[in-house]
This record gives sequence, structure tokens and C-alpha cells, in this order.
Amino acid sequence: MKTKQLFILLFLILAYSGYSQRTCGTLVPDMKALQKSNPVYYQNLINIKQHVDNFDLKSSTKSYSTSGILTIPVIVHVIWHTSAENISDAQIESQIDVLNEDFRRNNPDASNTPSDFTSVASDVEIEFILSDIIRKNTT
Repeated sequence: MKTKQLFILLFLILAYSGYSQRTCGTLVPDMKALQKSNPVYYQNLINIKQHVDNFDLKSSTKSYSTSGILTIPVIVHVIWHTSAENISDAQIESQIDVLNEDFRRNNPDASNTPSDFTSVASDVEIEFILSDIIRKNTT
């Protein structure tokens, strides 16, 4: 009986040891060979790794709260085959206006927000500005 329990315990230990967390080791065995065969490339890899590590440190301590409105330029691509599919500039500008109203919570039906969502509904302070309209006829 004890042998069976010991065997099961040993099996579980061996099975779970394969699930332990490791960092990516793709280049680990080849790094020394790489350092000897191509020292410039090796140094570039080290520099990139240091740069990424520094970026991770900076971004983890950075606060993402901003004051003011974030403006996002938008380029609209109109791909049309028939003239009826080629929408007007006024329609595009109207949709950008609707998008801005929704993101800024200035839309006419904002007061109709279901009660489950009123605690999280807010002005996200993002506005979209029409930067360009690119039209392509596919005929």
C-alpha cells in the first residue's frame, strides 16, 4: 500500500515539474556560439534586450491619466463599384459627428442609458477628426 502511494506521489511530482514557469530560452544555448561567431549581432541583441527592459520599467510606472481631450485623425476609405455606393462627404462627416457625440456622451439618447450601465457611462474624452477621404472605384 505504501509503495503504491509513494509511486503516485512520485508520478505527480514528475508530472507537475514539467509545468514550471520558465522564461523564453530560444537563444539561450546559442548565445555563446553567437557571441564568438558574430560579435556585432550579439551586441545588437544585448542592446535591444536592455532597451526593451528599460521600456518595460518606464511603462510599468507611467501613469496613463491624461488631462484634456485625445484627438484621433481619421482617414476614411470609400471603396465603391456603382455610383450609388460612393457616399457623399456630407454622409462621412455626419458619421464622424455621431461617433464624436457617442464617445463624448453628448448623443441625444444619452439619458436613455440602461440603469445597469449608468455608473460606468461617461465622456471618454476622445474626439475623431476627419483627416482625409480616399475614394477607390473598383470597376
